[in-house]
Amino acid sequence: MVRQIESLISDDCLDYLTKLEKEGKPIYHEHRSGSVGFSYKKGIPDLFVVINGIHIECELKTPTGKRSTMQEKYELIFKSKGIKYICPHSFDEFKTYIDSLL
Repeated sequence: MVRQIESLISDDCLDYLTKLEKEGKPIYHEHRSGSVGFSYKKGIPDLFVVINGIHIECELKTPTGKRSTMQEKYELIFKSKGIKYICPHSFDEFKTYIDSLL
């Protein structure tokens, strides 16, 4: 059930990014999925997003979701390279962050 709820949050986030892209906003994004992605590695964030040239790695979680040890390690790696890393626990939290960059 938790995975299903996380998928709903993910769908909302992807729909929002696609909407902004269609409106001509400077956005590029890719969704990574453990079950589908051909270059998937355990712990890699769910979304790769570039907004106005800012690289963001996004690990989506449910309101009660917790990151794995590998996800925490990837956060440290990305941040050490100057890459933004976020872990929103709802669509609203994600949207607020994305809107702050536009």
